[in-house]
Amino acid sequence: MHYPVNVFVGKIRDYAGSRPSAIDKIQVDGELQLGDLGLDGDQQAEKKNPRRAGPRAVSLSA
Repeated sequence: MHYPVNVFVGKIRDYAGSRPSAIDKIQVDGELQLGDLGLDGDQQAEKKNPRRAGPRAVSLSA
């Protein structure tokens, strides 16, 4: 069984009047590599998330 997913990646940018952010993501079609630090081509401006501990996880099951 196949489940369609939308995947978005983005780079860290500076925004006037704000701190750097990678919120501006674009949709990617095709295959991506998932490494120890996440998806290739994707960056995270905030390296810490106090609400979640441990490595990021990806679940594609329904």
